Amino acid sequence: KGDNAIKYLTAFLAENGFVDKALYDRLFGAREGVTDLFDETGHLTFSPNIIETDEQNVYFTVDVRYPSTLEKAYVEKALGRIGEYTVLSGHLPLYVDKDCELIKTLLGVYKEVTKKDGEAIAIGGGTYARALKRAVAFGPSMTEEESSSIHMPNEFIYLDTLDKMTEIYYRAIKKLCTKG
Repeated sequence: KGDNAIKYLTAFLAENGFVDKALYDRLFGAREGVTDLFDETGHLTFSPNIIETDEQNVYFTVDVRYPSTLEKAYVEKALGRIGEYTVLSGHLPLYVDKDCELIKTLLGVYKEVTKKDGEAIAIGGGTYARALKRAVAFGPSMTEEESSSIHMPNEFIYLDTLDKMTEIYYRAIKKLCTKG
């Protein structure tokens, strides 16, 4: 439930003099304000996920996902306030305006099938959509499900929900393929 074990390990290492106590705050506390960076797609997320050591150093691998409309150089400068770092890999954020024709079409089809208004949301997760020039991840969440099990152990979907989603996808593809 979001309790990062590395947080507790780093606190232990700091309390016992293995790492600087200020490091703990930079990684898990105020983070020099970098998690305050935000735009309409959300806040910057900063998650220390891997800890490694060698004979002299402790290294942290941190997953950073930043708001889509912020410039990479601006974000990197802000991250420099936390401490020295090396970018191991990266992807530019994906951003598609929620008022564009693609989103309007997808939400329109969702409403046709479900008779409910849908809402486009931005998430910080990586998605297959970034592999295409103009795409979004489209997986309608059905609120009538007893409980959301998306990305959880024992993930499931009801067959009637799967049927409804298939109808949404069919109509969406048909509409998008007939637009000029």
